[in-house]
Amino acid sequence: MKSLTFLFLIVLGMIELWVVGFHSHCPADPPHRTFGTARQIAMVTPSEDLEREPAEGLPVPIYPGTRVDTAEIQPPRQSLRPPNVAPHPGNPAQTAPISMVEDHVVKGRISATESRARDDARVQLQHQVTAWLATDIPASWKPPAPLIDRLIVRSEIEPVEKDYGTLYKATLHIDSTPARRAEIIAAYQHELVVRRMVLMGGGLAAILTCLAAVAGYIRADEATKGYYTNWLRVAAASGVGASGVLIYQLLA
Repeated sequence: MKSLTFLFLIVLGMIELWVVGFHSHCPADPPHRTFGTARQIAMVTPSEDLEREPAEGLPVPIYPGTRVDTAEIQPPRQSLRPPNVAPHPGNPAQTAPISMVEDHVVKGRISATESRARDDARVQLQHQVTAWLATDIPASWKPPAPLIDRLIVRSEIEPVEKDYGTLYKATLHIDSTPARRAEIIAAYQHELVVRRMVLMGGGLAAILTCLAAVAGYIRADEATKGYYTNWLRVAAASGVGASGVLIYQLLA
């Protein structure tokens, strides 16, 4: 039993070291970067060895060679920035992500029915929300449907008349205020914390199951005086395997 207790303490110590190492490897906040670049200005003054001399029409003496009598008019300098080039149009079937800060309208593609038009507009909204949150949330995470519904202020259905019939196009007006963005980010962080806690709980449950199986095997082997050692080993291994599969299914 002393060896079992020692093994249990070693396992707990490894878990604690892993937790401490995980927190120590968290990325630090990037240093604050000021806007623009700092410039150093050197003030050049005439040499002190030069003597000032009186100038005609001026109340104070000046350094020789510093008086200007004529001036020229020159056009302003041209900017060194390259001209703005319009982006090359890509595939019209692919919807480019729209900045949710500047544009508050999401338009779907033309569909055969009103319900399909709404569904397509919602899909376009989902893609644009993913691009909107790309700096804070990975693209693999999808916001819950209630949070997407809260972004929609109102929806409009526009009929499009064609030669072969009437089609429909949906337009969604979006609430893209910082409060909505913070709400989605908070939901992602909460889900991430819950996920990590579940993983840690599952790992601890697996460790405790292994320790319980080892302790039960030792107790049973001592009680049977070694007559059923092989059977007890098979039973312990089966119990650990079954518990591992169960824990994996719960975590998945």
